[in-house]
Amino acid sequence: MFIDYEIASQKRSYLMQEQANKTQYSWRIGPEIDFERQKFLTQRLAIQPDIQRGIYPFKDVKLTRADIEWLLITYEKGCGPIDWSDRKQRRGLGLDLRGAALRQVDLRNLPLARTRGGLTREEWNLTTLEQRYMAGVHLEGADLSETYLEGAILQGAHLEGATLRGTHLEEANLFATFTQRFFGR
Repeated sequence: MFIDYEIASQKRSYLMQEQANKTQYSWRIGPEIDFERQKFLTQRLAIQPDIQRGIYPFKDVKLTRADIEWLLITYEKGCGPIDWSDRKQRRGLGLDLRGAALRQVDLRNLPLARTRGGLTREEWNLTTLEQRYMAGVHLEGADLSETYLEGAILQGAHLEGATLRGTHLEEANLFATFTQRFFGR
């Protein structure tokens, strides 16, 4: 009986935390990812990017909306995503999603300001075509409607077929993004 009470108490605590997170972060629409996935994403965050070798924390990792929501909530040790309306935060960098696989993912209304989904102009000028391609986040067919991508670095991002209806792109770097299918024609 004690074990059942303990499990019920833990579950109640988890549900209360879940509700608190949903209230604080109105853009959350799904359940929190499980502990194993959190552990995996935390390990990936520890990977140091290396542009020359094409190494990025989430390169070729298929991410879901729930993954992105969790990464945003835990960003900067739990401080949450960058708030574009706070001018001081505009200097920081958001999530590093270079090379990540977010094809067909519903990212509507997420606060992704200052996200790194490609290379900066300076980095772009010092890299090969292959290195540029590897750095681009894969958002093919993703729904980015009403997403907040202010100041995002999306140079070389793959946006073929992505929905950008009402997307906030103020000061975003969209140079050389792939917005239509050029290959296989």
